[in-house]
Amino acid sequence: RSFEAANQGKLDVVHIYTNEEDTALPFATFCTKPVVFTHHDPFNFLVKYKNVFPKYKNLNWLSISLAQRNSMPKDTNWVGNIYHGLDKALFKPNYDPKGDYIAYLGRIVEPKAPHLAIQAVLEHNKRAANKVTLKIVGKHYTGKKDQYWTTRVQPYLDDKYIEYMGYINEKPRYKTS
Repeated sequence: RSFEAANQGKLDVVHIYTNEEDTALPFATFCTKPVVFTHHDPFNFLVKYKNVFPKYKNLNWLSISLAQRNSMPKDTNWVGNIYHGLDKALFKPNYDPKGDYIAYLGRIVEPKAPHLAIQAVLEHNKRAANKVTLKIVGKHYTGKKDQYWTTRVQPYLDDKYIEYMGYINEKPRYKTS
């Protein structure tokens, strides 16, 4: 629909966020307006990415870090780099915490290392009288896509102090940070 709207002059630019669904890539050349793609995973995160994205290196790509570019072909058409993150004004430090939990928010993948948060909480709870709970929030992959989840995170969810909260959108996350 976006390509159609752009071709009808209703849009000046089409920005597409790519993930496991890469269906827009082959159709970008049919759009009469500029099309730019942003991908938030490392380009070599899934085997599929290694096969798909290099075929489309001539499209317009935005990176979310300069390091992310290392896993794409050197001649990829990078049109910009936009570091992604959150405006720190959205979060107010709480210097007098009343809760009894620690939160991990992010993709549940080895490079983000939620297993280190799990180990820290387990170690703390062995030694301390004041036990804390780790609440894990984020996307995880299942099946063959992610042995990390099944071997390094999921086994600890049986512990009463390690909880997986699922994937949530931004509004609840900001309210309870």
